[in-house]
Amino acid sequence: MRGKTIRHFLIDGQVDGRWASELSNWIGKAYKIPRTYINQCTDRDDLSNTGMYFLFGRNDEAGEEQVYIGEAENIFNRLKQHLSEKDFWTECIVFISKDNNLNKAHIKYLENYLYILAKESKRYEVVNSNVPTEASISEMDRAEMDEFIDNMRLILGVLGHKILEPSIKRKSDEKENLYILQDRTGIKASGKPISEGFAVLKGSKIADNVRITKFMMIALLIIMLVLAVNSIFMSGGEEGLAFYLIPDVQKMIDAGIVNVIVAAMNQAFFTLSLGIGAMAIFGSYIGKERALLGEAVNVAFLDTFVAFVSGLIIFPACFANGVQPDSGPSLIFITLPNIFNNIPLGRLWGSLFFIFMSFASLSTIFAVFEGIIASTMDISGWSRRKTCLVNGIMMFVLSLPCALGFNLLNGIQPFGDGSTIMDLEDFLVSNIILPIGSMMFVLFCVSKKGWGWDKFVDEANTGKGLKIKKYMRSYMTYVLPVIVFIVFVLGLYNFFN
Repeated sequence: MRGKTIRHFLIDGQVDGRWASELSNWIGKAYKIPRTYINQCTDRDDLSNTGMYFLFGRNDEAGEEQVYIGEAENIFNRLKQHLSEKDFWTECIVFISKDNNLNKAHIKYLENYLYILAKESKRYEVVNSNVPTEASISEMDRAEMDEFIDNMRLILGVLGHKILEPSIKRKSDEKENLYILQDRTGIKASGKPISEGFAVLKGSKIADNVRITKFMMIALLIIMLVLAVNSIFMSGGEEGLAFYLIPDVQKMIDAGIVNVIVAAMNQAFFTLSLGIGAMAIFGSYIGKERALLGEAVNVAFLDTFVAFVSGLIIFPACFANGVQPDSGPSLIFITLPNIFNNIPLGRLWGSLFFIFMSFASLSTIFAVFEGIIASTMDISGWSRRKTCLVNGIMMFVLSLPCALGFNLLNGIQPFGDGSTIMDLEDFLVSNIILPIGSMMFVLFCVSKKGWGWDKFVDEANTGKGLKIKKYMRSYMTYVLPVIVFIVFVLGLYNFFN
């Protein structure tokens, strides 16, 4: 086979921008366009031509690449329609004729044939809802379109999508060296090196830690509901229930309504890990089929539900057992054991609760650590193994002052008598890092010097669910940063006064 020359032009001067690709001595032309750049394509007059397009995305839950294959007599107008009609895709590849000699019959023939080839290759999940109808064209036109498809297959592969290439199959009589991986976590896989990289063979199984974590979280919620019901009906628990659920407006006024709101906001920053990167890490695992605003609402609702149920467990039990409800984080190790002592099979329930809580804490730690590890790898270029080792040592050393603040270093009282190093670190995280970090995230998303509003909205609205609306822009750009800044300033003022 003879060599071929393909020319690429980076329209925006950057690799992750728009590409124009041409094959020598071919009338066709290809564009590779990220979803976020579609509205900038008004400078490409030939995108108003008749042609074919492929929308590429990924189903993260199923772990499959997805594609939609379509045709249009005006490619640019059709792509703009798909911005609102189809959520899954992140980039498209367009094929047109440079002399605009493709007619409706040509592209209908191409659409049908390309659909069949994509289905047969089994490399992508084809999400077309209907099978494209085949157009009747002359023998001469058919030969010309078949050659057009051959060149499309070549350019698609060069641009990173071998959608029209047959999938690699292992021959039963093929002698080869297989790589086999098996361990006690549940991994049982085999694969082999191929020209495209490394192929994992059919039947391989990987460990599913995500499923384990989901089971642990659901089990923890069930146990919490059981504990809440038991705590409510404890002797003396009704006083704690009244203390928890009946608002005392006078006490709010005495403490200062603004102070109460600021304290609640600081608690929200902390419990949702806003501004410190944990939510960014969790968000990176959300599939493209889900819009971010909808998931944010779900997270806030679930967080509020867990906090509410926790109150139903703690406060009635505190009054029933004579424990002060303002004892702080130590309540979990004082109140809960008393609850477990007063219910049937208390040791079993208690053991399961603290095991599941440990898994919940561990998953949160992984998220926080991942932000640190990813940043270090990006800045230093180190391997993940070296990064984990260095950061592990640093985190151990930096954690010592907090751990020793209750014994060897209890003489260090940064905020006066009775305060500890842990109080200092809690102040730095809750009152400074979290609010400032949240404000930086907001400004990064809405500012032209950061990510930019349009790119942020395109990413956030990809998928099904609640979407960010145009009227929200003013609130997120001007109101939200001011609110966060006010919370930050009032938090510092109240702390030192």
